[in-house]
Amino acid sequence: MADAAQTYRPPCANTENLDNGAKPPCTKQAPNTCKGCFLVQYCSRECQIAHWSRHKLSCKSPMMKATWKPNWEMDGRIPAFVAMDDDPMMTIHGRQKYLWGNVPAIDIINRLGNEADNFPAKFCLLFAASGDIRNVVKTFASLPSTYTGYYENVINDRYFYVVARNIVLLLVALNFEPGVAANRSPNSMQSKTWTFGTRSIQIVLRKRMCARLPTYLQLPDGMSAGQAQNIMRLTTLAPERKDYLEKALYSRPPSWHMCIMKFREEGLLLPFGHSRFEFDTPNPQVYGRTLFRSALWPMMDSADPLEGWPAKDVAKKVLPAKNDMYGNLFVYLQSVLVEFCNKLQITKACFRLFNVDAVDLPGLMQQGRIDKFYFDRIETRLRKYLTVNPAVFQDRNKHTAEFMRIFGALALFRAFDKPFNNFMEEQRFEEIGQVGGLKMKPRHTIIEPWPMRLKLNAPQENFDALFASGHIGSERYVEWESIA
Repeated sequence: MADAAQTYRPPCANTENLDNGAKPPCTKQAPNTCKGCFLVQYCSRECQIAHWSRHKLSCKSPMMKATWKPNWEMDGRIPAFVAMDDDPMMTIHGRQKYLWGNVPAIDIINRLGNEADNFPAKFCLLFAASGDIRNVVKTFASLPSTYTGYYENVINDRYFYVVARNIVLLLVALNFEPGVAANRSPNSMQSKTWTFGTRSIQIVLRKRMCARLPTYLQLPDGMSAGQAQNIMRLTTLAPERKDYLEKALYSRPPSWHMCIMKFREEGLLLPFGHSRFEFDTPNPQVYGRTLFRSALWPMMDSADPLEGWPAKDVAKKVLPAKNDMYGNLFVYLQSVLVEFCNKLQITKACFRLFNVDAVDLPGLMQQGRIDKFYFDRIETRLRKYLTVNPAVFQDRNKHTAEFMRIFGALALFRAFDKPFNNFMEEQRFEEIGQVGGLKMKPRHTIIEPWPMRLKLNAPQENFDALFASGHIGSERYVEWESIA
């Protein structure tokens, strides 16, 4: 995979260069890092000095210090997320649209643990409830460069706003060379195929959904970047959610705090010191006329793109400004997407997208003469998850930030095996599998059953990374294989 940390060269963070009274950013490459925070890079000592009056607000912020405490503790008051009976409670704020993944992307082929170099001439994958296409992208980018066979992806999600985004993103990735579009005969479901050399993308949608697809590229009339950001901040920086936000910040390393605040302020996935000057148009995939109804931010205030990608992989793409967490994610995603697009150029690939409930997908597959043994891998997920409710231990003052942090960390040490085994028995996993001609694999070959769980005798840095990730280690995968 391309080493984007080397190919991406961060520009100078000095965005205050004066040029005829204007303030365009310095465009020189920046090898020098601010040693006070390791968040930004500069081309020279002169630019660093010129930018200091602006940068010191972040570099010297109290939030960057290990001694920082949330306001509720400094004020000596009960935080807003604690109910009258003193039990911590969690509430959801914002609309529950899921444009970003909330568990790390996985390569569902994992060829080294399975086929190795013995890939079949035709490889077919089904993403039955895909959400965004991060698993599609990561899996495809991990294909061996020597693979010359035919690679097919069937991608489905019940929510049209998810499917619409996936269609647009795939068309962007595929449109590096001229393509010819071809319509198929319409019926109750309308199908359209775009062909780009040896690659194609087919969408199968209801007619009314086809008509809605262009609206996901249209902004509300008169929507400016400033207006869009102000509306976003009503959710991401809501005053009534300040205690919730500071509680989340306290569980992260101090060096993350300013990155998180900047992302919530701007909504741009960029290195911390990158110029924002040219980002003057709202993204219609977020602020589009259809999704962005009633001028409300479409996601919850807790939505974070970091949760959708493996922290270990992101950590391998570290910039010299090593504490710039979103900058590191930017570089990592750049490398994955470049590899994805490069593989598209040399692979015979087909992407077929559907917009139905996963339980209705088998019937649709049968209409297309696709039997149950068609796919080499099937990836799906549960609609609902087991809840976590660890007991609250007693303390003289349950409202201190440190108590809240320890309380939040308890779940990382909980053994979830027994609750999950009970869940499998209650839901009759084995019986359901037999009906479908499947059995649970005794040994996983794609991904560990509990990939984010703390291992026995794990070092402190593993705990810190998991605690900061927003995951608790309860994320469980089940691999199935055909009985036949």
